[in-house]
Amino acid sequence: MSTTLAFAPLLTTPATIKIPNQPNQQQHHHHHPNLSLLRLCAHVREAHQVHAIIIKSAQSSDPYYAGRLAEFYAILSTEPCLSHAGKVLSSFPNPPTFIYNTLIRAHLNAGDPLHSLLLYHQMLSHSTDPDRFSFTFVLKACTQLRALPLGQQLHSQIFKLGLVTDAHIRNKLIHLYATLGDLVNARKLFDGSPEPDIIAWNSLLEGYAAAKDGESIHEVFDMMPARDVVSWNTLMGFYIETGEFEEAILTFRSMQESGECQPNRVTMISVLTAVTHSSALGQGKWVHAYIDRNKIELDEKLGSALINMYSKCGCVEGAVYVFDMTRKNCDTWNAMICGFTANGHSLRALELFSKMEKTSGVVPNYITFSCVLNACSHGGLVDEGMRLFEKMSAVYAGDSSLSRKTEIYEMLGEMGDRLSLVGYEPDKEQVLLDIEDDEAKESSLSLHSEKLAIAFSLISTEACSTIRIVKNLRVCGDCHAAIKLLTVIYDRDIIVRDSSRFHHFQKGSCSCGDYW
Repeated sequence: MSTTLAFAPLLTTPATIKIPNQPNQQQHHHHHPNLSLLRLCAHVREAHQVHAIIIKSAQSSDPYYAGRLAEFYAILSTEPCLSHAGKVLSSFPNPPTFIYNTLIRAHLNAGDPLHSLLLYHQMLSHSTDPDRFSFTFVLKACTQLRALPLGQQLHSQIFKLGLVTDAHIRNKLIHLYATLGDLVNARKLFDGSPEPDIIAWNSLLEGYAAAKDGESIHEVFDMMPARDVVSWNTLMGFYIETGEFEEAILTFRSMQESGECQPNRVTMISVLTAVTHSSALGQGKWVHAYIDRNKIELDEKLGSALINMYSKCGCVEGAVYVFDMTRKNCDTWNAMICGFTANGHSLRALELFSKMEKTSGVVPNYITFSCVLNACSHGGLVDEGMRLFEKMSAVYAGDSSLSRKTEIYEMLGEMGDRLSLVGYEPDKEQVLLDIEDDEAKESSLSLHSEKLAIAFSLISTEACSTIRIVKNLRVCGDCHAAIKLLTVIYDRDIIVRDSSRFHHFQKGSCSCGDYW
């Protein structure tokens, strides 16, 4: 369903809309014992008792009391309960603005921006007037939904109400336009700001980075009166996205020399990404030491980035050391399994996968299985690879009777038959392990992950559409030759991103010119 069509008629501003003047009820109610009890609550079950007291004392119809209850249920509780907060809202024929704002904000916090916009529509339909907080919340909801037309309607309402000069609202508008690619309007709002703050500067910077507008991002960055860690991270992220890894590392050094701010985990992940692509192990070790020295917590993302850096720089034991020290999620396990695979330690990769399944409580995903199948194919472990492929289909892909493993096998067979017809012969020299049997060598080559991915894509995507594959290892010569032929056989463009570059296969040739 189109967001624009769904909401275009819903956000019409009523003719009588006005910004309410909120009475200062807090002083009147601040010391009431029932509210004091509510402030002592941590759990919903405790708040239920206070709620019952408020109802018995006939205070539940008081907007201030109701607002505090809704705020506790929706936001302040250790386990927010939006259904209870919704009941407080529905107990009023015309709920006050504060309670609507509380629910709109709570649904944003819960990752449900669409519900926030539905509440805003309900708010207008009940003739409840929004305030500046309402607009900051719903503009954030539009940004998260990437709903630019809705944001434009809200901008129109804000303009009519004379709220464009409110710094918080203006910043949300700049962020919305910049994030959603409307940099013309973002820049107009920014240039119309008397003294744009760091939030406005960073929003504009992020917009130009997303648009890969190098000239504008440098212009804005150089004009900034002050920069924070978000500003520097945005510039580093831009360089990484555009493949300028040395520039990203130089930017990190400039950040340190400036003394404007301290790096955070996002900074370190960016630097490690740049170092990894540059295969600069010495710099990577320096970054690791910096993380330890500054007591930056090794969370799952930063730990995975360090493991990836050590693995791709050929230092497996460094990766193992970090893996043992860090908190683990699926990405962390995947990084270490793929690290073993990339460095030729197929058996260690399979042992770690077994440990993941038996002891971690973490469910493998498709990346895990891609790494494990790579380990099998590059280690000559054909039977183990087939067993794991069966398991992937039966255990992790849902109902085994409905899985597509049979179709994938059939497509692999079809691909092999057709390749034979056009003169393809498996390059058995690409089997790196000491396997004597030629048939086993061919089976090993046929299970390479890119061939499995192509087989799956051929049965699950539209004819003539481009097939895109990402793998963490260098594509082997046999697969490279086979994929060139498959583009002709099936009339498909195939793009493969391996550990070193993009390969654009088209009409029997590759963009790398067979040098990679």
